[in-house]
Amino acid sequence: MISFIKFSYPTLKMPTQRVGNFGTSADTRVKNRRFFILFCALSLLCVCALPAPAKPGGPPGTNGSYTLIFAGQFTGDGHAAVGANSVAVIQGNVTDATTGATGKFKANNLALDDGHFTGTGTVMGIPVTITGRVEAADGKTILVPRIICTFSTAAGAGGRIVGEK
Repeated sequence: MISFIKFSYPTLKMPTQRVGNFGTSADTRVKNRRFFILFCALSLLCVCALPAPAKPGGPPGTNGSYTLIFAGQFTGDGHAAVGANSVAVIQGNVTDATTGATGKFKANNLALDDGHFTGTGTVMGIPVTITGRVEAADGKTILVPRIICTFSTAAGAGGRIVGEK
C-alpha cells in the first residue's frame, strides 16, 4: 500500500508594521521632524547674525573741520577736514619726542566706510599707516562730533590723534 504524504505549502504572513525603506516608526518620524526644525532654526540664526554691510561715508553731522592733538612718539597739534565720503585731509605740526626734530604730518583722501577710515600718510617725510573713525555726537557720552585715529611707521614709531569739531 502506498501512502500519500500530505504536503502543504507554508503560508506567508504580512507584517503589521512596515519596516525598512518603506516607512518608519512614529518615534523616528518625530525625532527627524525635531532635528529638521532645530536645523532650520540654527541656520536662520546664523544668517541673522551676519554683520550688516557697511555704509559708505560717515555718520550724520560729522562733516566739517576738526581741531586735532597728536600724542605718542610724535606730539603736536593740527586740523582735519571731513567730507561726506572721506577724511579729506589730516595735517599737523609735530615734534619727535625722542630727537626733538619738528616737521609736518599729512594724510589726504582717506575713504570713510561707515565712519571708519584707513590709509597712508607721512610724518616728517616718513610713510605712516593710519586707522581711525569719525563719531557723531550722541548727547550723552559723545558731546560733540569727534575724530580718533592711530598711526604708525614701519619701524614701529607712532601715536594717536584725537580731535573734535
